[in-house]
Amino acid sequence: MKHKIAVIGGSTREQIVADTLREKGFFVSAFATEKSDQNDPDIEICLQNAAALILPVRCNREDLYLEGSSPLCPIKINRDYLGLLAKDAVIYCGASSKELRRIAEESGHILKEIMEIDSVAIPNARLTAEGTVAYIMDHSLSSLSEISVAVFGYGRV
Repeated sequence: MKHKIAVIGGSTREQIVADTLREKGFFVSAFATEKSDQNDPDIEICLQNAAALILPVRCNREDLYLEGSSPLCPIKINRDYLGLLAKDAVIYCGASSKELRRIAEESGHILKEIMEIDSVAIPNARLTAEGTVAYIMDHSLSSLSEISVAVFGYGRV
């Protein structure tokens, strides 16, 4: 069996990652994800000895609360939780806060921000811009040619 991967919080994106990893034969432990029938009963069981931790794309709150579509969210991540991970675990998120970077480093874990990777950030930027345009078109009485729009985001938008 492959190493345990923990997935905490997030939205459909993180659920798709968890499902894909399961399909590829990884042991995935989840907490506060969309598919509550596949979740562990508590966060400690989910994190215990995981070789990798996948957090929501947005982990940039300085108060360390993780957002998600689960009723269990928001969840506050802390040093004690990170201490449950395997010694050399890697933590993945989209964009992190200074506080998350600090506690990951103090816990001896590597933090990887996937929105720093061009092959992830650039397609995500396109989707963000397209989603914004679609939202405006659905909720505005004006045509796009009649309004000025600026789209700002966390990645390469």
